[in-house]
Amino acid sequence: MAVGDITRNAYSLHADGNQWVMTGTIEVSDAVTAYAIVSSPAYINSLMLVCEDGTGVAQVECNVNASDVATNGTCKIHGNDPTVRTYRYRCSFLGM
Repeated sequence: MAVGDITRNAYSLHADGNQWVMTGTIEVSDAVTAYAIVSSPAYINSLMLVCEDGTGVAQVECNVNASDVATNGTCKIHGNDPTVRTYRYRCSFLGM
């Protein structure tokens, strides 16, 4: 996979209290990249990342695009390694 690739786990979308939760994988490098996590413009409450390829670390800003413009459903992610790393994500968001 390449930087910017994102997958969603089959049947991972479910309600948890007053929000929705979705899981999958995402490819991250040291380039600042915006990812459309949620297909509808839903407000993202949180996006948790866990690196599967070693000891990668990533910064996440929710509900902004790569130009720092407020964009619901999109996250700006910046990794600490020029090598593309696979991260598992868990996204919680409002609305559908």
